[in-house]
Amino acid sequence: MSQIILLRHAKVIIDNPKIYSNQMHEFIERYNTIPIEDTEPPSMVAKLVDSANIVVASKLSRTVQTLSLFNKKPNLSSEIFNEAQLPYSNRRFFKLPDKVWAPIFRVAWLFGYKNNSESFSEAKQRAELGADILIEFANDNRVVLLVGHGIMNRLIAKALLKKGAVIKEKTGDGNLAYSILEINLLIYSIT
Repeated sequence: MSQIILLRHAKVIIDNPKIYSNQMHEFIERYNTIPIEDTEPPSMVAKLVDSANIVVASKLSRTVQTLSLFNKKPNLSSEIFNEAQLPYSNRRFFKLPDKVWAPIFRVAWLFGYKNNSESFSEAKQRAELGADILIEFANDNRVVLLVGHGIMNRLIAKALLKKGAVIKEKTGDGNLAYSILEINLLIYSIT
């Protein structure tokens, strides 16, 4: 059995200003480049990171910064593992905190709204590709760690489950939460 660990990045340092709906674009750009909180990670998470034979991360700075908390660098950093894009409106609606706009646009995205972003279907296809990459790495390395993002990690986990993986442990969806999946590579082959 090989293990694939999906770890969500550490918490980012961001204020929650009130913005108009059409300002989400600036918020998303800022969120993708701001630093993470420099805190001592939980010891269990540190042990998981140390157990990995290969480390994979998205191209977004918060995942690479998270790895630096553990004095690690990714063996592979790829946009395939970036967070599912968040749509936003070009129209100016009333002001709300960004932490209110983000879930509004995410729910709309789940129901087909994709203005200025990839579709839910496209994100799922990317997750399938990401799952295949992680499985390929697991063929040579028994423990693979992905430092990724909330939505994309969930989509990758679903793709891995469809390919025969089993969840052995899940700690939630918050920052530095993780899922450990096991997969028997003797019965799985990438086509």
